[in-house]
Formats: sequence, structure tokens, C-alpha cells
Amino acid sequence: MKVLTRVSLKTFRWQANFLYFGAAILSAFLFVFTASAGLYEMPQVFQFFEKRWNSVKQSTARRRWADQKFPSAQVELLTLSYDNRLEFWSDETTKRHLRKVLEGYRGPVVLGLDPVMLIRDSELHHLLDRHNIIRPYFVERADAREIDQARETLALASARTESKKLSIRSMQVGTSMRKLVPKQIDYYKTPFFQGFLEFHQDVSAQFVHTYPLTLAASIPQLDETMKQITATELRLSSPVLAAVTLLHHCKDYFYAQNRVLNLKNCGEASTSQSLGPFADPLPLFFYFRPFKKAELDELSPEQNSLLIVSVVDTNSYFPSAVGTKTSWSEVVATAVSNILQTDMPWRNNMVRWSELLIFIMALSIICISTLLRKLQSCISGVLICTLGVILIDFGATIFFNIYTHPIAPFLGLAFVSTIAIATRSIVDTRERQLFERALSGYVSPERLQRLLSGDENLSLGGRLKTLTMILIDIVGFHKTAQKMKIEEVFKMMQNFFSIVDSIIFKYGGTIDKKTGDGLLAFFGDAATASDKESAKAAVLAGIEIQYALRSISLEELGSVEPVKLRIGINTGEVMIGNTGSEQHFDYTMLGTEVNFTQRLEAACPPGEVLIGMQTADLVRDHFALEEKQIQVKHESDLYRAYLVRQS
Repeated sequence: MKVLTRVSLKTFRWQANFLYFGAAILSAFLFVFTASAGLYEMPQVFQFFEKRWNSVKQSTARRRWADQKFPSAQVELLTLSYDNRLEFWSDETTKRHLRKVLEGYRGPVVLGLDPVMLIRDSELHHLLDRHNIIRPYFVERADAREIDQARETLALASARTESKKLSIRSMQVGTSMRKLVPKQIDYYKTPFFQGFLEFHQDVSAQFVHTYPLTLAASIPQLDETMKQITATELRLSSPVLAAVTLLHHCKDYFYAQNRVLNLKNCGEASTSQSLGPFADPLPLFFYFRPFKKAELDELSPEQNSLLIVSVVDTNSYFPSAVGTKTSWSEVVATAVSNILQTDMPWRNNMVRWSELLIFIMALSIICISTLLRKLQSCISGVLICTLGVILIDFGATIFFNIYTHPIAPFLGLAFVSTIAIATRSIVDTRERQLFERALSGYVSPERLQRLLSGDENLSLGGRLKTLTMILIDIVGFHKTAQKMKIEEVFKMMQNFFSIVDSIIFKYGGTIDKKTGDGLLAFFGDAATASDKESAKAAVLAGIEIQYALRSISLEELGSVEPVKLRIGINTGEVMIGNTGSEQHFDYTMLGTEVNFTQRLEAACPPGEVLIGMQTADLVRDHFALEEKQIQVKHESDLYRAYLVRQS
């Protein structure tokens, strides 16, 4: 009953380890699923690593696509450089020239100028009357005193379907209050277009990798019925969205809850179509080649391309996702060009579910390698899956310009891999310990290590090897056993073998078989053992066994009379290996040298150690030997043997 209980407990523990592993797989799957579906937002530290990884991929991708993806010819940059941007407002000559050029310009114009200064400037404020000019503005937080005015300006700046401006859909995402700068209400009235001058420079990653198409703003209102303040969420247009709307003559847009934007009713009424979907914020593809730079003196008013005007100084530049220096105007140009040419890294539901499918396949491989294979195979499976997922993710961006969110699958795989390796390690350790305990009583420590390491297989077969054999036999065992009960004999032999076995293993021997009142063992089976060392070890073991039996008391041994041993030791070439059948086999020796060891034991005086001539040649430098002539059964000739003098 106790044995069954122990076996059941071990089985339960083994199964429990894999139950933990299954729970880890389920947890990782749920984590990756919720992250991929946008139901869970990753902590900032993981977002940082994901952005850095995407930056590395895009730096490689832009070089690969250098000859295939070019900045749009419909976008031009007019950049005015100063030591300090404020100097522009005192440069009357440049302002006058800029006004003349833009007053006759036919295409859309994005003004990257301070809107407050623009309204006050006597030279440039007339540009705001042109319908192709996208009016710039800032978005700031409003305090309590500015709420009423902020409500009105926000309502005007948000889109309305009946005008040429963009429509919005209400969405509750927060209660933060924003105000617009400049604060003049007329600035935001139709039919003019506006675009905020803000962009998102990632604080943790310290570079720009996306651009917002819209910006959320809320209008708080007092609900008289519920006696509480509610907020209607509005979407404010960026200059990128306004520019694309002007270029394609779009009437409105739809903003879905999964941060996807679609432009509606674009083009002429007869050929009206939709553009999109576009992720918001828009992931940017930074071109390897630069945008077309316009010179103020050479700019033609008849052009229809989008013109982005900006004033820069040394503080206007910041790093992009690919490590290059960029400015606000270049980021806006990149976003517009990406949309016009569908160059932005794309992502849709197919990409999301493909990521999840690849993650499930990797989990399956790790699961199979953990359940069916050993630790090394499990580690190999983990490394292959991890490397495979990394290469697939890297290739998706490099070859197909796909925008991925790999950090969730990476974290899931890392978690499952850690649990898998730990589970497999625990199970293998327990199986190894069980195997060691099962074999430790039958094989030497050296052979046990060979079996555990895989250097030796438990299969039928043998090899020729020179070994030193030792045969031990109790003198007069039959007569002694007749004087004792069978239980006492059994107990005595247990005590006897406890002494002998420990000495044999102490000197590196392997027990071949036990013969009831004796045993046969051999030395020299270790790969590194030499013939001299093996012979010396066998002789030392024989001497120590004789000494131990002489030193032990009858009560300790459990015998009714003193026990004496005959020990024969011989060295020679034998066949050693697993012999028998597939159903049952033993690791044993065969050969005439084994038989001669038995003759030596039979000829040995009680209490002595008798060794053969080959053994004597190997150990005579270490022991005092006495030559002896012995008669071998069934042979007429005498053989030389040697008694080992025990001091």
C-alpha cells in the first residue's frame, strides 16, 4: 500500500508539472490575444522595446525599398532657415515675397507658422482668407475660466457634415478639456480648413515614428436630468488629414473605435469613393530619398502640388524612427506622401490574426517538444521557435512593409519558454534520479554515468576489452547455513554484501553477478582506466574485503561462526557487453579468462588473495607476492599464481 501511495504521488507530481505548463500556455495565449485585439495596453517599458525594434526594422526596410518607394511628387517643402525662428517675423522682405507667391498658388498649402503671430502680422494675415490655405492652430488644456469659449471654438473646429469640412462621430474616451489657440471663433469657421501643429515625439523612445491624423477633444456639458457633467468627444483634424482631404476633395470621414479612420465621399459626385482605412496615429514609412525642396525665388504659383511652408532654426530638428534628423514639415510631408502612395507600413485584421496564428504554431512546437522530448530537444524547440518568430516578424517589415506589434508575442513566448524549460528540467531531473536509484545497485558509478550521458546504450552487443576480474566465495557456506535458519542466512548475506559491494564500488569496480555465497566483479571498464590501475584497484579491493571480514564481529555479520573468504583475481581479454535477448539481458563477461578466475578462486587458501600471472606482472611493483603452483581442473599442467601478502 505504501509503495502504491508513493507511485501515485510521483505520478501526480509529474502530471502537476505539465498542468502548470498548460496553465502557462493558456495565460500566454490570453495575454497575446487581448494585446493583439487592443483590449490591453502594454506597459511603457515594453512599448519602448517594441518601438526600438520597429525602428531597427524600418532602418533596414527603407534601404531595401530605396529604388521602389519615392517621396510623392505632389508634395514639396518650402523651408525658411534662420538662426532663430523669431527673426522671420521681422524679415519684411521675405514675408512680402512669401505672400505674393502664396496668393497666386493654386495647390493646397500647409502653413507651419505660429498662428497668433500670423493673425497679427500685417503682411501675412491676408493669406488666411484663401481657401487653399490650411490654417494652423495649437491645442492646449483649458482652465475653468476658458471652458465656455473652448466649447464654442471646439464645436466649430470639429467637423460638420453639411460643410466642406470633415464630419466627426462622438466617442466617449475621457473628460479632459482642451482649448484652441488662437482663441478667435471666426478663425475656425467654414469653409476654411484647419490643422493643429502638434506631432507626437515619443517621450520614452525619443524619436518620431507616427503622426496623428486626428486629435481627441471633449466638450463638457451639464446634464440637468442626471445632475452630472458629461463630455462629448470630438476629433480635431491634423494638417495631414486636411491636406489629403483637399487633394482628393473628400467631404467627411468616419473614425471607428479601433483607432481606424476612413475618408468618405472623395472625388467628384459621380465618381465618389472612399479612402482608407488608415491607422490613427499613422505609422510612418521614412523614405530613403529626400523630398523635393522648393526655393522661394523659383516657386511657380501655377503648381497644384501640396506645399508645406515652415520656418526652422537649429532647434527645429529631432530624430526620426530611422535615426535621421527630421523636422515638423518633413514629418507632415512623409505622412501625406505615405497616404497618397499607400506607402505607410500597413496593418489590418489579417495581420493581427496572422500574428496570433504564428504565435499559436510556435506554442504548439514548444508544447510538443516539452511533452515528448528531453531537455535538450525542448531548448532546441524554444530557440527555433523564438528565432523563427523573430525572422518572420523582421521579414514581414523588410519584404512586405507590414507594421507589426511583436512585443506581446515575444513576451508570451518568453514566458511559455521559461515555464517549458523549467517543467522539462524538473521532469527530466526526477526521471534521472529514478533511473539512477534503479541502476545504482546493479552497475558501477562510472557505467551509470555513461548510461545517463548517452555514451552507452542499453542494447544487445559487446566488445573485446582487457579487464581485471575478481571472484569472491565464502568457505564452507553450506555447513554454516545448515546451522542457521533461512531468515538468519538471508540477513547474514545482506550484511555480507553490504560490506563487499561498498568496497567493490569504492575502487571503481562493477559487479557482474552474485552467486549466492559470493560474487563476480570486474575492474577496468571505465573509458579512462589503464590495465595497471585496474589490476591494482582489484587487488586493493580484495585485500580490504579480507580485512573487513576479519575485523567484523559475528553479531554484526549475523553469523554463528567466523566467515572466511577465498578471493581469485585474474587479468585478461574478455568479451563484455549486454548478452541475452531483447526481453531480458545482462551486462556480463564471457571468455576463458573468466573461467581461469574461477580456478584461481578454487585454488586460493581460505582468507587469502590469489592472483594470476598477468595480474602479478601489472602489480608486482606495489605488492609483495609469493609464487604458487596450482592445479587447474581438467588439465595436467601446473600454472603459476601468486599469493598477495597482506600486511
